[in-house]
Amino acid sequence: MNRDSKILLKDNLISAVHIFYGSEISLSTNFLIEFDETETVDLSKEFSGRMLDFLGITNNKNNRVALESVTELLTTSRNKIPLWVKIIEVEKNKTYKLILSKRFRKKKEIKEWHKGSNLFPFLNNTQLQTNKLLD
Repeated sequence: MNRDSKILLKDNLISAVHIFYGSEISLSTNFLIEFDETETVDLSKEFSGRMLDFLGITNNKNNRVALESVTELLTTSRNKIPLWVKIIEVEKNKTYKLILSKRFRKKKEIKEWHKGSNLFPFLNNTQLQTNKLLD
């Protein structure tokens, strides 16, 4: 499998947390993963594998994962990643919530959707509202 999407996710997540919150990700940083429940997408048609296992076993609430696990979980076997990921700081320098789009796409499509942002697929609140209006 091409590791390009995993590298992109890791690098851009580190940069986004730094730019949005002025924080550095460390070994003790954890992430909570949830889907945006306002999107009506059949998840079984979007991806499979580790993410479905993760969601099925944990129900994805309050399950804290490390940076490396985030990149593994959010990259499908077809090298697709979420169209967007909203980052919310839960606990300064320690815990961040990732709210995911249920739509997974190839890197090229995501880059086009984010209109030149170097942090794709990560968004802050303002960017998410603007892009949803244009979607």
